[in-house]
Amino acid sequence: MSARYRSVNSGIHTNGSGVTINCPSASPTVGDLVLAFIAVEGGTGVTVTATGGWTSLLRADSTTNVGVEVFYKIAAAGDSYANFFTLGVDGDAVVGSIAIADVDQLDPIDGSDSLNSASTVSVVAPSVPATAGRQMFLTFHVAGADSQTSFTAPYGMTELLDTSAAGTPTVAICSGFVDLPGQTKYQVATAAAAFVNIGMAVSFNGDRRSIEQYGEVRMHDGTFGEVLMAPA
Repeated sequence: MSARYRSVNSGIHTNGSGVTINCPSASPTVGDLVLAFIAVEGGTGVTVTATGGWTSLLRADSTTNVGVEVFYKIAAAGDSYANFFTLGVDGDAVVGSIAIADVDQLDPIDGSDSLNSASTVSVVAPSVPATAGRQMFLTFHVAGADSQTSFTAPYGMTELLDTSAAGTPTVAICSGFVDLPGQTKYQVATAAAAFVNIGMAVSFNGDRRSIEQYGEVRMHDGTFGEVLMAPA
């Protein structure tokens, strides 16, 4: 069974409110993969540290203008998202989390990568591996500090989040699927105005326990469906 999007939540951390960040919860179900994202003004001049079982997946910066770091963990009963992230320097940031269901809990991430670019409206998420058929991936598109812009999602992808505030970077998150094993290909989101920017991509391994119980069939319209396999 392929991984699937469950929910997303985000908030704004404003300069002057301290270096400790509360990460809004996406209300995951136990066993979901949770990605926390922190996009900060200041780029290479601002570190982000995490406690509480979070593991850093990707970090990218566009000079000292903007930086973004993505962390992940498997959701457990009683998880809290408060006070687990600390900035090296107080500043404006977009922070949030996204829950992904039906992942392989022992090996949830198939591939991940990032690109940073000079000022342009085209914010490119790199190609990453998608080694199984019908595989979900996410792209993150981040425009520079105080950009206050918006994004148009890459062709064929669904925009899950598009948010910013005065002083902060603009963050869009989009989801898509790869039908055949290979790569996700480069995905280009278009910003309403040109800024220095960062693109990221993450692909996910589906729950192999489900794969043993379910088969996938291609429907007449080209999409995929799942059928419960009869016991041997």
